[in-house]
Amino acid sequence: MKIEKEIYKGLFDYSNNAIFYWNKDLKLIKANKKAAKLLGYSSPDEMIGISYDMHRYDTENEILKRLNKVIENGDFFQIFEKRYISKNGNIKWVEAHISPIFINNRKDFIIQEINYEITERKKLEEQLSLEKQKFENYFNISQTINVVLDKMEISMILTIKPVKYLKQLETL
Repeated sequence: MKIEKEIYKGLFDYSNNAIFYWNKDLKLIKANKKAAKLLGYSSPDEMIGISYDMHRYDTENEILKRLNKVIENGDFFQIFEKRYISKNGNIKWVEAHISPIFINNRKDFIIQEINYEITERKKLEEQLSLEKQKFENYFNISQTINVVLDKMEISMILTIKPVKYLKQLETL
């Protein structure tokens, strides 16, 4: 039993994922170092007792509804992406895995949340989306598209209507 506790402690303390345990009133009862770092705290002990709402992004009311439904049904929560607001105001994206842990013969529960930070990925996705939008805007205002095809030393220039060309590409 002692070895199992040490293994659990090692997994919890040194996990590359942020791990939170919330009571049924959504007050933090335990977190690891990665969770403290995610939310901008110097240690997990500093976070004990904080409310889930303290760092929750405004648009996450749907998540709370889904969480309550999961608890009522005794199911595991599906994986989803969510945002946290860190102590210094930065928005942190995470891939969240949340599930209830039932105790006292299923009469009570705590909530386990394991998060993998995806902030950098979300920034890149946003940049890619903006570049795509700029590209589409350019072709929507342009009367023609000049495309240079160069494969095996064959070059040609096409001048066509952009909307017609983009629609043809979508059907490929």
